[in-house]
Amino acid sequence: MLTDPTSRDAPTSIARQLRAARGALARWIAVAGAWRVIAAALAVAALSLLLDWRFHLDLSQRAIMLVLMLAAFGYALWRFLLKPMRRRLTDEGICHEYAKHDPEAAEQMLAALEFSKKRPGDESGASPGMVAEAIEAGGRAGEKADFSVLLRADLFRQNAVLLAVLGLLGVGAVVFCAATKAGGTWLNRNLLLGRAEWPQPFFLDIEGARDGRLTIPRGDDYTLVARVRDGFRALPESVSAEIRSEEGGREESMDAGDGQREFRLPLFAVGQPFEVRLTSDRYRGEWVQVNLAERPELVGIELTGTPPEYTGEAQSPLGAGGGAYYLLAGTALGVSGEASKPLASADLVAGERRFPLGIEGGRFTGEIAPEAVAAGHYTLELVDAEGLSPREPARFAIRLREDKRPKIKAEFAGVGSMIGPRALLPYSASIEDDYGVASVALKYEWRRDAAAAAVAIDAIADPDGGADAPGGAGADAPEAGEGEVPLALAEGALPGREVAVAGKADVESLGAGEGMRLQFQFHAADNNDISGPGEGESSQMIFRIVPESELRADLLRREREQRLLLEELIKRQDLLLTDCQAVRAGTRDAPGDLPRDARTEVATLQKNQKLLAADVAPVAERIVRLLEEIANNRLEEGVPAIQSERLREKVLAPLAEALDIALPAAALALDAARRSADPSERDRDFADAANAQAAAIDAMRRAASQLVENESFQQAVNLLYEIQKSQEEVNRMTDKEKEERLKGVLEK
Repeated sequence: MLTDPTSRDAPTSIARQLRAARGALARWIAVAGAWRVIAAALAVAALSLLLDWRFHLDLSQRAIMLVLMLAAFGYALWRFLLKPMRRRLTDEGICHEYAKHDPEAAEQMLAALEFSKKRPGDESGASPGMVAEAIEAGGRAGEKADFSVLLRADLFRQNAVLLAVLGLLGVGAVVFCAATKAGGTWLNRNLLLGRAEWPQPFFLDIEGARDGRLTIPRGDDYTLVARVRDGFRALPESVSAEIRSEEGGREESMDAGDGQREFRLPLFAVGQPFEVRLTSDRYRGEWVQVNLAERPELVGIELTGTPPEYTGEAQSPLGAGGGAYYLLAGTALGVSGEASKPLASADLVAGERRFPLGIEGGRFTGEIAPEAVAAGHYTLELVDAEGLSPREPARFAIRLREDKRPKIKAEFAGVGSMIGPRALLPYSASIEDDYGVASVALKYEWRRDAAAAAVAIDAIADPDGGADAPGGAGADAPEAGEGEVPLALAEGALPGREVAVAGKADVESLGAGEGMRLQFQFHAADNNDISGPGEGESSQMIFRIVPESELRADLLRREREQRLLLEELIKRQDLLLTDCQAVRAGTRDAPGDLPRDARTEVATLQKNQKLLAADVAPVAERIVRLLEEIANNRLEEGVPAIQSERLREKVLAPLAEALDIALPAAALALDAARRSADPSERDRDFADAANAQAAAIDAMRRAASQLVENESFQQAVNLLYEIQKSQEEVNRMTDKEKEERLKGVLEK
């Protein structure tokens, strides 16, 4: 401990005494220094506790206090213990100090120490015998010496008592720190530099602060919110915020709310960092460092829609700023983009639903599954590491649109509303769908007509009546029926967005008979496997099934109507011919261009000529429809097609001659006559017009005369059918009467 230990050449008795003296002195110094060091440590600790308890020092102040405490403790350790223990204490010094108590013995020990350091051969002028005697005499003096007289025993005992007392106080301080909340708080705050708080009636927390730090957006208005922590013993009457920054410090009162449990302080356009501490009459909080950070800004966002697989469409971007986006049900929504700074979280929020997005630095990506995409408003919430969000979050709206049902346009061509029981009904239909047609079917339904039902009721009342006659409605016949005919398309035609079907429906194979109303409707299904399939249907097409005789009578009636119309058109054409000849006669000698009145009259003739041609065309079209109905109702099946050939060759052919040649030629000739300035050419044009009109009259008269003959022929045919039906009825009744009589004979 003490420097300069006893020399190894010193006499043993002297060396032993000197070592004992040094040990006693070290113990004395240790006891005296230890209680002073402990006293200094307890004093600075107590001072730290009192200052922190009273003033609630912030972290930097407590750090400074800790440094000062360590410095004071180190100084006391050096000053009262380490420095005294390092003091130089030589053998000669101890002997000189002992000379104050026994000069003779001290002198002998000093002589012995000096002679013992000499080596044989040293030139000292002393005889060896005298040197040995001096060393021996010093050893005897050392054995008798009592170095304890150098130390004050009473002061040692006093120091020992003080050390024991202060040691107990130190142990008590350790127990105080370990077992009491106040001691533990001091230990945490002042030695560990933690954030423990001194016991108080209540505690205030600043909203958003974490570990003594609060981050707010730079340049924004911000409301500082302080809330009373749960577990309070009392509520503050008022709270103030101490604010300090580079510009200085100030204290502002906070507005109370929520039953004195919440206090607010608005801050406007915060432009630099500051520190804030909440204080009250019975509370003093910790300083909170308020840092400023830039808000994250949305650099770009991209929305993509992935339609359902059945649409056959690929993923496509949704244009930015498109307002509401209309997505097909079953579409997956993709979201990606980038912010101006790294993100801590990114979520797409729709009402109460939240969809987390993956983040990597400032980028975010994610996809919402088709079943989770719903109509509504969506908000993109981005939060950076400081907990800040963009000033204006990105918002957009989603609207769901349903896959429209297939649209069907269908018709039955070549038949009217009245058909025969063996008719073949030609149909054609075009089906359109947004994404694809999966199947097409023709559904039918038939039920007894009201008039036929009345006949059936009469048949029940009169069993011998005509209910079972051909064309009648038997009492045992089915009242209704329905079915569906799948329509197959050409290979590779399905699925498709636009498909067409065509064919013929055989009425006889559907189970419907005379006296029934037959209803057709086309149905199509699309390939929607998400919310569908969607089914579309055409308008209903209804036919009345009548006996062939009734159908023939209807065709004859309609043929007569066309004949009457054609005769009226012939009269109109004859009047036009007369007017044309009159204009020709009146303008034959007119030089140059036609006079204005004559030119107007010719223009009127030309217009009326075109109108007449437009009226003749529908007559021809109706005749064609009659031919189609005859064929589709199979009225001439198994017999010579006399009626059809007559209509086609002797009615339609003359009408086509008039429509295609004579009537257009007459209109063109009248136009040429109106424009001509040469009297001879004009007269020739008028002659051509008159000849064409006469040819048209001749063709239409031939067609009309054939219609008259055809009517007579058809009437005869219809009469034959009636005779045939009557004969069949007589045969039926005869067979029935024979059956009844035979039955009576058998019964007898």
